[in-house]
Amino acid sequence: MYTISNETLDGLIAPVTFTKGQLGANRPCFWPYSLKNGVFTNPLGGLKYECFPPQP
Repeated sequence: MYTISNETLDGLIAPVTFTKGQLGANRPCFWPYSLKNGVFTNPLGGLKYECFPPQP
């Protein structure tokens, strides 16, 4: 686990890094999907996330 650095899972999550002896960073990020007619839709289009406050 500690070899993971700036991993995004191809844009699915905000970049994460695990460091031995340190707590993971708080990531107030989310995926803005909605359920419409039984199908999940993403207003951003594709596998993208948003964070609040926005990340630089």
